[in-house]
Amino acid sequence: GSTEVSVLEHAVAYATFPNKGRAVKPHAVLEVRTGTGDLVWRWDRDGKKPTQAIPASVAADMAEMMSHVVDEGTARRARLDGIPAAGKTGTTNAFRDAWFVGYTGNFTMAVWYGNDDYSSTNRMTGGSLPAQTWHDIMVVAHQGVEIRDIPGIGGGKRLPQAEASASAALKAAEVNPGPPPILTRRGAGILVRIEKLF
Repeated sequence: GSTEVSVLEHAVAYATFPNKGRAVKPHAVLEVRTGTGDLVWRWDRDGKKPTQAIPASVAADMAEMMSHVVDEGTARRARLDGIPAAGKTGTTNAFRDAWFVGYTGNFTMAVWYGNDDYSSTNRMTGGSLPAQTWHDIMVVAHQGVEIRDIPGIGGGKRLPQAEASASAALKAAEVNPGPPPILTRRGAGILVRIEKLF
């Protein structure tokens, strides 16, 4: 509770667990192309290769333990229907910071709530707004992607209740539309024009 760690540092550290113990290097650029669209550099091919930070068995054990935090512990608000998830809540001294850092087989994300002036929150804990925020963002992030296993807890296939939940969510979205599940044609066009400018 008393040492400062950035949101990025938290996310990068936790990304080691679903990555079978390999340390993750934070990066923003996925690929670089010429003006004609020829690939010059791609992160997964040309970027720094991950190094083994902890044994894969330890990462799997950690994932198994942290899955219980989401399923039956302080982070129940982060639970995703049919998508295995793991993570950890955190609340620092005098309720100054409230965290939830979690991951699925697809994505790792850290959420922090606090005041910039180092004052205490109104007794906020990591299992409240941080876990709920993580959940809400991850629901959208997982739309239209193949669900991957988390080494140590498995279960990468959508469970039957997930299909029912997805169907209900689609019906609810017709009444109360939320963010689009995929990139729109207009959005894709904008990204292509930006890419050509580079």
